Amino acid sequence: MAEGMVFLVGTTPGDPGLMTVRGLQAIRRADLLVYDPGVSQSLLGEAGPAASKLAVVEPGAVVAMLMAGAAAAGRTVCRLYAGGPLLSGAAEEAPALAARGLALEIIPCVLPELAAPVYAGVGLGRPMNLALVDAAAPNIAWPQLATGVATISARLDVAQLPAIAGQLMAHGRPADTPVAVIVRGTYVDQRTVTSTLSRVGEAVAEAGLQGEAVAVIGWAATKRPELNWYETKPLFGRCVLVTRARSQASSLVDRLADVGGRTFEFPAIVTKAPESYGPLDAAIAAIETYRWVVVTSPNGAEHFQARLMASGRDVRALAHLKVAAVGTATAKALACAGIRADLVPPEFRGAALPAAMAPLLRPGDRVLMARANLADPAVAADLRALGAVVDDVVAYRTLLEGGDVAGLQAALRRGEIHYATFTSSSTVTSLLERLGGREPLAGVRIACMGPETKKAAEAVGLTVHVLARQVTIDGLVNAIVEDARTFKEAEQ
Repeated sequence: MAEGMVFLVGTTPGDPGLMTVRGLQAIRRADLLVYDPGVSQSLLGEAGPAASKLAVVEPGAVVAMLMAGAAAAGRTVCRLYAGGPLLSGAAEEAPALAARGLALEIIPCVLPELAAPVYAGVGLGRPMNLALVDAAAPNIAWPQLATGVATISARLDVAQLPAIAGQLMAHGRPADTPVAVIVRGTYVDQRTVTSTLSRVGEAVAEAGLQGEAVAVIGWAATKRPELNWYETKPLFGRCVLVTRARSQASSLVDRLADVGGRTFEFPAIVTKAPESYGPLDAAIAAIETYRWVVVTSPNGAEHFQARLMASGRDVRALAHLKVAAVGTATAKALACAGIRADLVPPEFRGAALPAAMAPLLRPGDRVLMARANLADPAVAADLRALGAVVDDVVAYRTLLEGGDVAGLQAALRRGEIHYATFTSSSTVTSLLERLGGREPLAGVRIACMGPETKKAAEAVGLTVHVLARQVTIDGLVNAIVEDARTFKEAEQ
């Protein structure tokens, strides 16, 4: 049996988007994921569905032995550290693994001393005149640092600031030197306080800052008014729960990140093939008998196109008929397969389809509807009422999904989630089933895409605060941004 491999991967506390590409590759390859408690849940979610996960409280020889055993059995192991790999437990674990002759790779990360200032819009000056300092280390040469470099970026506890400032001033650093103190840098609740070396202790006390921080000391810190890009984004300070299926979540997550929002991904549903493709395959085999094909979602487009190709045909077999798509996202998915939608109702919901098709339908027209198992059967009934002969076929199934329920419940209890997004009725049903009811969502603003989703949310007792005017991902994000801006103004 071939031996496996061990990846020792550093992660930057805070924004999971700062993860290196190589680090993500290691996570996705892992059969066993061993991680520090401080590692982002989003990064853990990048692991494959078959990967085992193990949280580590105390790094060291025992953990190294466990990883070595897994690698010797042919498994790929990814060890995630909450910080730089050789600044964390890897400093002890890596030599133990190397001594066993195992294939080993160490992947660095962006250090908080560099990441936090950038997210706060605080300059660091020239690299050759910059010192990165861990204030927890012994025997720091403060006298030399006071006058030896232009800028100091120090990782420290806020309580240490008055003493550090005193040492630097005592050894020649001017009292009016600018200081920027960043707490929870790159996180959704990042806070930044600017002051001078002589007043920084009072400033952080007045602001109520506590705990671990990064302090930038030097004239480069004066650039913050011009460079403060992150804290001025419209969803800065807001975390959004994303309940879409994992295969579809990335577009929403990316758009929310663009406007400064953090996301907690909890895929409430998963899409699967139908129990049998028989009905869909039979319809495709007789495709020349239809005048319309109706596709109600991007997933339906994907499954329809895949079965069309599996039948030995391609889009040329559709040349004689017309195609209707519910929503621009569905039309786009069809276009990616080389199928142009002839009709997209102005309202992006299935119930709008019969009215849009009515002027175009002739009595006896055969219609193939490719839909999800949970889609509203009333649409097919309405088309039949117009005189169409409808074959209502399940192209895929929407099933309730799991996810890290305990992690989600803990985040809700801590008040870390500000918005919950629902893009379909099934996401509402699944999430509330997993949470055991609507109570854990008390205090969370509910954002829905489309009136049908809103109706489903209200039916289970949720108050809908945000409804997308356009039933698209951009429409949902824009509606959340507008609500957040209004809510923020009301708070002020």
